[in-house]
Amino acid sequence: EEIALWYNSKPIAILRNPSFYPHRKEERVCRQFGTSHSNHPYIKTIYESGDWLVGGNLDVIERILWNDGLDDIRFTPNELRAKWREMKADAIFAFQLRNPIHNGHALLMQVCTMTYLLFIILNVLNN
Repeated sequence: EEIALWYNSKPIAILRNPSFYPHRKEERVCRQFGTSHSNHPYIKTIYESGDWLVGGNLDVIERILWNDGLDDIRFTPNELRAKWREMKADAIFAFQLRNPIHNGHALLMQVCTMTYLLFIILNVLNN
């Protein structure tokens, strides 16, 4: 079985061998956010979303470009792995941010820079 995924009236990916799962919303928000209170904007969005989730093997036909000035630093997992191989990296230090870098992140990067030879690759994630 295959499902075509569309964006702006164009197919952008094919989901192969889909599996469908009940969306256990309360369990998800409690695990993810530590609360189930619907005043939280993301929790409200989850509660208002559908009752089923779908997973499977994804074949991307065309990458979505957001035209927000960050498309050139938005990498797929395979592209990141290729960059790390090219750099002959034997260790990767990574963290994912939703918000701008703050002092805690800056301190982590400084310590890693002083401890290891560090290359910083920015990878933007969209929520």
